[in-house]
Amino acid sequence: MTEKKSDCKSCDDLTARLDRLEKRLEIQEDSTKHWKKRWSRVDEQLRDATGKISLLTVENTKFRKVIEKKNARISNLEKALFAESSEASPVAELEPDSEIQEAPPKKPRGKQRGTKGFGRKIRTELPVEEVFHDIAAAEKCCAECGKLRERLPFTEDSEEVHYVWKLVRIRHKRVKYKRTCGCTSQKRVVTAPPPPKLIPKGMLSTELWAHILIEKFLLQRPISRICKSLSLRGFVVSDGAIANGLKHLTKLFAPLYIGIRHHVRSAKHWQMDETHWRVFTDLMGKLNHKWWLWVTETKDATFFKLDPSRSSAVPMKILAGIEAGILTCDRYSAYKRLQEQGILLSYCWAHVRRDFLEIQNGFPSLKQFANKYIGWIDLLFHNNKNRVALGTETELKNILELMNRDAKRLLKRKDTHAEAAAALSSLINHWDGLTLFLHHPSIPMDNNASERALRNPVVGRKNYYGSRSIWSGCLAEMLFSIFATLEKNKVNPYQFMLSYLTACARNQGRAPQDASSFLPWNSAQKVAA
Repeated sequence: MTEKKSDCKSCDDLTARLDRLEKRLEIQEDSTKHWKKRWSRVDEQLRDATGKISLLTVENTKFRKVIEKKNARISNLEKALFAESSEASPVAELEPDSEIQEAPPKKPRGKQRGTKGFGRKIRTELPVEEVFHDIAAAEKCCAECGKLRERLPFTEDSEEVHYVWKLVRIRHKRVKYKRTCGCTSQKRVVTAPPPPKLIPKGMLSTELWAHILIEKFLLQRPISRICKSLSLRGFVVSDGAIANGLKHLTKLFAPLYIGIRHHVRSAKHWQMDETHWRVFTDLMGKLNHKWWLWVTETKDATFFKLDPSRSSAVPMKILAGIEAGILTCDRYSAYKRLQEQGILLSYCWAHVRRDFLEIQNGFPSLKQFANKYIGWIDLLFHNNKNRVALGTETELKNILELMNRDAKRLLKRKDTHAEAAAALSSLINHWDGLTLFLHHPSIPMDNNASERALRNPVVGRKNYYGSRSIWSGCLAEMLFSIFATLEKNKVNPYQFMLSYLTACARNQGRAPQDASSFLPWNSAQKVAA
């Protein structure tokens, strides 16, 4: 059936135009569907990218904080390795000012050039041996007439300090006597008694053992070095022979060690610290050889305790049963259990100051904050040192109140740096123990005494790494305690050791019955150092 054309030309034009518009509409609809589909994909990709950017931003912030802490750690380690070890605050430098006049130069320390001296010190504590020096035989006569010169009754004297250290073999000759009578009830031959010895049939004398103990446990020289030193003087001895002898001597020092422990427990104020020490013996359940050397310091005694653990059980055992007293220590949690039995803890301000020193060195943006607290702590030390002479107790209270108020204010702010907040939180959490010195003027602000007591054993740890066996560790803790206590009481360690070992030798190689009388606080007289 053929379509009839409309008789109206305008109608045909409209129909054609409508058809064209319909086709264009269909094309536009297809294009719209295409772009909608494409936009939905892009929108989905955009949402994914936005989410990833948010996660990466969080991670970036986290890593920036980690990098900042790592950089601070590196900076502090570099300072510990390469910078000066002193933690003293530098003297503030004044800015140049026309009104400030330069101070006159200080005189150099010591005796000034051109002034009269005091003369050479006379060493009256040393014995004197006189050595005469004569002139040559040809000079005893006059060169012109040959007449003999007359010797004058006085000499021209000068002194020098001489060192003599020699090894000798002492051959003990025990005299024998035989009976000349006919009495059969008596011995036919009588022999002089043998000399006292520390170790039965041992080849080393008491004096040599005293020297070895001083070298090993006071001067911290390895046994191999001691044997080398002896061999240079002609006496070749093996490390094993010395070690075997030391094992025999271990039991002799137990009474002195127990006496020091009892004396330490009788005190009312202690300082305590610990450092690692290696004992190369395998223990059941312990995966390494790392032990811990604990030190307890009092006014006149030092007590060392070697233990495989760094837990609170060790200080609890040392001060077991004591219900009153003050312990100065760092903020290590092992000491805090002592509060349960009534002991007050006085925390170390030097450790608190160290927190701010690390912030000062590692975080440049917090340097001003750290300097403020370091300055306050320095003022605390200064005023506490002069509190008795100058009466600066009011200044101490004002500084402490200012620090406490400022720390609490900064902790309330949300924009406070995490490292600053951590240091301030520790300061506030330990505030009661940190301010205990204010109520007890005799209590020090720091724990430096116990840290200094550990220095000598640390030298030994660097020289010979630790102890090879448990008995060797026990001997080390005993002799560390004895020598440190002697030094604290101004007792000559060599003279003391020689006297004590002689008493042990006279008791047939056993500790004397009155071993505790050798301790400084029980001894009638001290041997000057």
